[in-house]
Amino acid sequence: MPGRRGASVEDPERWVFNRLAEAYASRPGYPEALVRRLAALAGPGGPVADLGAGTGDLAVPLAALGLRVVAVEPARRMLDALERRASAQGLALATVHAAAESTGLPAASFSLAVIADALHWLDPERSGAEISRILSPGGAVAVIDVELLPSPFLDALWPKLRAANPRARPRAMDLSGARRQLFALAAPGAAPAVEGFDCDDALSPDAAAAVVRSLSFVGPALPPGEVAAVTDWAAQCARAGGASWRRRLHLRWVRQKSKGAAR
Repeated sequence: MPGRRGASVEDPERWVFNRLAEAYASRPGYPEALVRRLAALAGPGGPVADLGAGTGDLAVPLAALGLRVVAVEPARRMLDALERRASAQGLALATVHAAAESTGLPAASFSLAVIADALHWLDPERSGAEISRILSPGGAVAVIDVELLPSPFLDALWPKLRAANPRARPRAMDLSGARRQLFALAAPGAAPAVEGFDCDDALSPDAAAAVVRSLSFVGPALPPGEVAAVTDWAAQCARAGGASWRRRLHLRWVRQKSKGAAR
């Protein structure tokens, strides 16, 4: 089952998030207002395809609202964590071990496809074509980008990360080109709607360390000693003065043109 650049999901070394699943479990989830907005886009019951579902920060709360959700994730350990989370809440939630570019899902079967904080990992051309294939007529595709906002904790963190890894990109990346390409293929001719959701989560010392470790330019990118140094610093900051994880979530969505489809 191929993903981007021909990597097989059966090769765990090709999917960096297999090494980050435990740390990801400490990341703050998405606000209820955003979850309910996605549920409204999907319509009663869904069904929803969550592509790059991670540990279930959207798939699980959407399922809790009564939507039929299929969580698609290429990192097996992330999917394992999602399945345990759903089971602990008694939720019926389908999972597929696959990449967004090649889901294996049935054609024309979903009212909503979601990509949350994952577009920068995808091939937009292949993912857009796959979303077009799996959406039912009039279905919508939603992309959520995460912008980290200033806070005393984050403002002190970024210089440390840049010093350890010059390639670190702590602020929002420019995904406009990839997003346009994906939308153009998934819902040709549709103009995207844009909505914003702000959230501010206080992290415990353990959560602060885990969340920093979960960043792709920290956990899998730095030597173990440097990872330990920056995560120990994060935990100490949370103990001393608190650690605020402030985000602005940018929701952009389009709906395939279909006669009689509601916006």
